[in-house]
Amino acid sequence: MIGEDFLFNGKALSDFGMAMYDPENEQIWVSREIDKADISSMRPQPNHYGVHYSDVEKLEFLIIKNDEIYSGNDFELDAKEINNIRAWLESPKYPVALELTDNNREIIYYGVFTEVRPFLVATRCYGLYLTFTCDSPYGYYKENKKTFSINGSTSVKTDSYYLNTGELNDFVKPIIKVSAANSFGNGKTLKIENGTDNNKYMLLKLPSSASYITVDCKKKIVKDNLGNIIPLSESMVVSENSDYYSYLSVINASLYWLRLLPKKNDLSFLAQYGGVKSIEISAQGIAKAGGF
Repeated sequence: MIGEDFLFNGKALSDFGMAMYDPENEQIWVSREIDKADISSMRPQPNHYGVHYSDVEKLEFLIIKNDEIYSGNDFELDAKEINNIRAWLESPKYPVALELTDNNREIIYYGVFTEVRPFLVATRCYGLYLTFTCDSPYGYYKENKKTFSINGSTSVKTDSYYLNTGELNDFVKPIIKVSAANSFGNGKTLKIENGTDNNKYMLLKLPSSASYITVDCKKKIVKDNLGNIIPLSESMVVSENSDYYSYLSVINASLYWLRLLPKKNDLSFLAQYGGVKSIEISAQGIAKAGGF
């Protein structure tokens, strides 16, 4: 069973007096396909380039009135109830979080409801079949957020970040918020190193007038406290001895964006010349047990 209740677009299914029940169809996990070259007479064994998911996750389930609230003939849905539920589910045009809850876990999917159809008994509607199409092949655990305090002077701080994930082989790219007491000031930099990832590190140049910056390591975007995107040539460097690249393609190919391994990550922070008050790291581990 997918879950007992869900949150979507600011409301819970239970707010409508509805409950989730097992659908008629079993949930199907997304398969993976092999990326490889063509076979020829000169190359009977093709070159392999990895794998990719064949599609995104689709969740199918049935909702009916909660039998702890309704009884007898009250289970039929009238036109007003159907309209209210459809308006709620079909309003978002872009992916929105769907939080599924049961007794054991909370898993979040991002997507939209692509199909809402009636569950009919003798031409009367007693429930709705729902299809939720995700924007990825899997769901996520709830956001894991941790704040590391920095003393504001040139310092090295070492601490650990734990990532809960069912994906044992892939990295997860976090979102990092770097804050100053007031503003960073001129010439301030921050080095974040992941000892668990072979001591790889990212080196940030902090904007002098900003009070904080947000680094989205997945989208490879750096923004200031006003939400303005900071060009990578002004916000990140490849190493301590290299602080500028003219071509964005070179930057994207060369820069290391912090990535987190499953379970424990040993992180260290070097706030060169001070200016940093705190660093907040948040990430969502991948959950692959969707639908069960």
